Amino acid sequence: MAIRPDSEDPALKAVQIEKLRAETEKLRAEKTKLEQEAAAVPRQNRGAYWSEVIKILGAIVLGIGGAITAGGSLFVAKAQVELAETKSSQASEKARVAETTAATAKAEADSAVKLRDEARKQEADAARSVQELRNSLAELTSQVKKENPALLKRRLVYIQFQGGLSRSLINELRKSLEAQNYSAPGAERLAGEYNPLVKYFHPKDEQDAVALLKSTEAFFLSKGCPIQLRAVQAQAATTTPSLELWLSHSCKQ
Repeated sequence: MAIRPDSEDPALKAVQIEKLRAETEKLRAEKTKLEQEAAAVPRQNRGAYWSEVIKILGAIVLGIGGAITAGGSLFVAKAQVELAETKSSQASEKARVAETTAATAKAEADSAVKLRDEARKQEADAARSVQELRNSLAELTSQVKKENPALLKRRLVYIQFQGGLSRSLINELRKSLEAQNYSAPGAERLAGEYNPLVKYFHPKDEQDAVALLKSTEAFFLSKGCPIQLRAVQAQAATTTPSLELWLSHSCKQ
C-alpha cells in the first residue's frame, strides 16, 4: 500500500529538512572553497577543473536525495509492517470467536441429543408399561373364563383420556358402561395427538364398537358436553377381543 508524502511523520520531516539544511550549508562552503581554488588555477585548466567540481556537487546532491528517499522507504516499510500486524491480530481474534462459537454449538447439540434419547427412553418405558398392563388383563380374563365364564359376557374396554376431563367424571362413565355389560377396569390419562374414537381390532367387533360409541356419546350429552366419536379398526396388539375408548375432550361440571 502506497503512503502519500503528506501522511509522513512530522518529526521525520523535520529531521530530513534539518539534514538538508546542513548539507546545503556544507555545499555553500565547498563552493566558496572551490571558487577560491579556481582563482589560483591557470585559465587553460579551469574548464577541466569546473567539470570536476560539477561532478562532485552532483554526487553530493544525489547523496542527499538518496538519504531522503531511503528515509521515506523506511517509513513506508514500517507502516506496512504495522498494517500486517493489525490484520494478523484481527485474524487471530476472528479465529478465537469462531472456535468459541463452534464449542458452544457442539455443547448445545450434545444436550439436544441427550434430551432426545431421554424422551425416547421414556416413550419406550410408557409403551412397555401399557403393554404389560394389557397382557396382565388378558391373563386375568383367561383365568376368569375358566373359573366363571358368565363374567366374560361383558365386553372389556380400555379407556384413555386427556384434556379437561376429571377423574371423577371418567369414573362415572365407567359405572355407566358397566351397567350396559361393559367392563372398564381402569382408565389412564394419556397425553398425545389423538381424536375421540373407539378402536376395535377384529371385523366381528365392529357392532360392539359402534354400540360403545353411542353409549359414550349419550353419557356426555347427558352431562351437557356432547362429543362425537368415530369407530375405527386397528391392528390387534393381543388376541384378547377388547375395545379401546380414546377420549380427547373437555367437560366442566
